[in-house]
Amino acid sequence: MSHPLASPIISLWLARPVWYPGAYTEQGNGAFGFLPPADDAFFFIQMVHEHWRLTHALGLFRSTIRTGWGDARVSDICAKAFDSVAVDAASGLVRCEPGDGQTRVDWGFCDSIRKTGVCLMPSLLRWKAARNLAELFDATGAASHASLFRKEAAKIRTGISTTFARELTPGEGSQHEAMLLSATQLGRKDDLWASAYAVWLGVLPRELELAVARHLLKLYEAGGTVMEGQVRHLPPISEFGGYWEQASCARDTYQNGGYWATPTGWLVGALRKVSPPAADKLLSEYTAHLRLNRQNGAPWEWIQPAKNLRVNALYGSSAGLVLNCILDNPQHNLQ
Repeated sequence: MSHPLASPIISLWLARPVWYPGAYTEQGNGAFGFLPPADDAFFFIQMVHEHWRLTHALGLFRSTIRTGWGDARVSDICAKAFDSVAVDAASGLVRCEPGDGQTRVDWGFCDSIRKTGVCLMPSLLRWKAARNLAELFDATGAASHASLFRKEAAKIRTGISTTFARELTPGEGSQHEAMLLSATQLGRKDDLWASAYAVWLGVLPRELELAVARHLLKLYEAGGTVMEGQVRHLPPISEFGGYWEQASCARDTYQNGGYWATPTGWLVGALRKVSPPAADKLLSEYTAHLRLNRQNGAPWEWIQPAKNLRVNALYGSSAGLVLNCILDNPQHNLQ
């Protein structure tokens, strides 16, 4: 998006590898992308917005801090961060390039998965970031800047629905189902996490939102997508499910068939749109898992009961994001 606060991406970012998750040993071979992941810039904006929401003060957003290119206002840094990720100009959707030296992870919870084309999850994050910046600039009285970000958010919202949605049943009303694809090229799969998050955000038109929620409900009721209240990235068996085409992790592990609680709260929220009993049941399954395994390290980052794998004890998002679901709807009927 071109706006008065935009500037080119720092050339250093494009000159050498800068992104290595965790402490992996494959430093520099591009297995996790040569450019920074497409989510962090938008999470930075969200953190600044959260500070304003919680403090009701614009001190941080208006402040000046020292950076690698000199002193800069946080508001300017946020705008530059928003424009630091490659997008499709017509739709505003985030693009992951396949070219040598230009690859990037679409977001951190798929850091072992290769995707290309425009990608769903970072586009959802960009939509949220655009709305966050519109609110922040409105609060400062910068109406023209706020208007630009609102227009960008509207463009992204339209692009999400028209680009990623795929009809599964032609019926109407309660028979209508749809899924959201994770990417338009490599990674063109039924993205359960991003679908649940899209419903959680409220970014989809109402009819499509319910159709996606019905699809998620059908997968949940069929079994295999959820295990002990935790969720696979893809449905286990379908034309657009199973396993990712390119992944550095083995099948039925990590992001290629492991079960995670990170999206559980989003899925609970999505199911509640079409079946409150199913939403309560899913949340009850996860709380039962926590009660049973709390002394052994739950919540974990991910599990795979078929392989007796329970990885990374006391994992923050496995608790915090599910708690958000409960706080969002404190009337859950835990069975």
